[in-house]
Amino acid sequence: MTSIEGKLQRLKESQLARARAMVGIDPTDPAVAPPPGAVEVVVRRGQGQHQYPGRFVPLLPRARKTAQGRKGVGMGAATMQPWFIATENFTPQRGGWQNYIAWSGLKHLDEVVSLDPMLCPTLLPDIKASYWPHIVNEDFMLGFFVDLDFLLAQVSAVKEKNLLCVWRNPPPEPPRCKGPVNFEFLGYDLVDVQGGASALTNCGGFPDVFSNSELSSTGLLASHARALEVQAQLKAKHPHEPHANCHVWAISRAVP
Repeated sequence: MTSIEGKLQRLKESQLARARAMVGIDPTDPAVAPPPGAVEVVVRRGQGQHQYPGRFVPLLPRARKTAQGRKGVGMGAATMQPWFIATENFTPQRGGWQNYIAWSGLKHLDEVVSLDPMLCPTLLPDIKASYWPHIVNEDFMLGFFVDLDFLLAQVSAVKEKNLLCVWRNPPPEPPRCKGPVNFEFLGYDLVDVQGGASALTNCGGFPDVFSNSELSSTGLLASHARALEVQAQLKAKHPHEPHANCHVWAISRAVP
């Protein structure tokens, strides 16, 4: 099993574990779990120029609701706040890098910094009961934390990681991330609204929308205006491609 295949398998297992944690969801149901003996399949993405291992994406646990019947912390226009996540890093020193570069054609990358759950999976895939007061209580967003101190305590023993401060669909100049950690702004990622894949670095490319050369050495777009253009064009030109319906994410990374 290659490193990429291993990441896909861990993602599948973690999502199934998260589904089991949800009340009323049977992880053996076909809508949640693959049929017995199911295997990874090869699917075509983006412009169909490349083939890449597909993966089964089970139904994720849905956001809990507060006593008032409303969802917990989210990111609305009037309550925008930074979210935090700790992910695995993906660099030339990690297994599978050469295969990824050969498949993606992104030869100029020094590393990938992304919210893509296959390339850079979260370090905390399983939602513990103690996490609920500290995470974003919104469908497909349960991996993000609103309490940086709490997140830091959970991953303090992990040395190799990317600690990210992110803003979803931010204004042209998102506020700086404040707290006990200094963050450096890296750029903008576009990830489908269900958090399945980055349209920039894990869909085989969309050459009719953006050029790979536009991506930085970490696989991100540098301009907010350009990120919005790519977001709009992806949806307009590829209305039936699920990974083309994206959120724009401003990403900053903790610096030593």
